[in-house]
Amino acid sequence: MTRHVAPHLLLALSLSGYLGGLLGLVAYGLVSSGRLSPTSVPAVATSSVGAVLMIASGVVVEAWPSVGVNAVWVVLGVAGARRARAAARTTAVDRTPAAPVDAAPAAPRWADDWDTAAEQLSTGAVDVVPAPAGGDAAWTATRPLPVLDAAGRPVA
Repeated sequence: MTRHVAPHLLLALSLSGYLGGLLGLVAYGLVSSGRLSPTSVPAVATSSVGAVLMIASGVVVEAWPSVGVNAVWVVLGVAGARRARAAARTTAVDRTPAAPVDAAPAAPRWADDWDTAAEQLSTGAVDVVPAPAGGDAAWTATRPLPVLDAAGRPVA
């Protein structure tokens, strides 16, 4: 097949094979050194682009075993990129803040007088926090409750 390819194109495709091999080695080195995750998009993309360049070079020189191996490598890279992209989307969804919930505050366990406790909670005189682990102390704190706006953000 090299007879039917212009000399400058043959040179470019041969160099693309070397560049593809270099990209594959760079991706492997970055993953092996721990600088990139093997499922990260940059690692998968670098490796896949290198394989495509090596396929182009292999077709020209009729190195069919190399073309076959690199074609499988591209298929694996595309599948890996899809998994990495789906994982990135799932992680982004998990990081979205939850909508504020309008729920009545739990009744404090420390109050014997429920009317007084309700008044203290409604005026912000006390804050209700969990007791320290391992103790059977009541739920109390001495700092006042913050004043919140409709979105649940503190008002200065």
